[in-house]
Amino acid sequence: MSQRHKIENYNTASNGEVHAQGVVAESVVAQVDPEQLNVLKPREAAPPEGGFKVPEGPAGGPLQGSSMSGAIPAGVQPEPLPPDPEGMPPALNSINPSSARIGTADVTMNVNGQRFVEGAVIVFNGGDEPTTFHGDLQLSTIVKPSLAEVAISVPVWVRNPDGQRSEVEKTFTFTDPQVEEQRTFPAGPFTITLVEDHPDGIAVTLADGDVRVGDAVLVEATGNTSINGAYTVLSVDGQTVVVDNDVTLETPIEAKGRLTVNGEA
Repeated sequence: MSQRHKIENYNTASNGEVHAQGVVAESVVAQVDPEQLNVLKPREAAPPEGGFKVPEGPAGGPLQGSSMSGAIPAGVQPEPLPPDPEGMPPALNSINPSSARIGTADVTMNVNGQRFVEGAVIVFNGGDEPTTFHGDLQLSTIVKPSLAEVAISVPVWVRNPDGQRSEVEKTFTFTDPQVEEQRTFPAGPFTITLVEDHPDGIAVTLADGDVRVGDAVLVEATGNTSINGAYTVLSVDGQTVVVDNDVTLETPIEAKGRLTVNGEA
């Protein structure tokens, strides 16, 4: 008899029941009595057509047609496995910079996200751009404001070689320097509503205020001395600006602090 089907006699009851340890042979069916656990009885009949079915019943009580207790309730489903990252579409989180003035020098636009693969392409205003792969979290391409003729905002997204594209799109804006309003400094201070970590530095969300790429800004009173200081604005997305701070912020800071614009690039 193989080890797989070995039953070690541990005790014998008067009714021919066998207390056992190990793997149960096919000729023995396990029935657990609430009063006597680990009791094995010989199978008295051949299995019905289609085999035995495990009955369902309420947790904690005997199953219908069985002496087993502690059943899993009917309808309970196991938790699904987490999705396999392979084969999932790329995720686009941010672009830096997100704007440029018409007629200015070429700029390198970094695209940050997740699940980028070798051969991924940055799609800029509907056209594929020459793309540099820096890893699964970042791509880059060259944007040429010198070729732009009118002020316009264009969509930016990412497509992997398998054809899957990012659901999220970001917007790159070409601004017309002829209609730029004269600014005076210092501007602000503007109220900070959120400070959080960002792949390029620290992201600061403002309640309001006119802040632009290249601005020199002062961040104060955030409650975290490693965040307070003078910075250059790297990118602007709505009311969220990214400044060049290399500190990793583990926990976001909410509704605290102010930002003042002291000059422009």
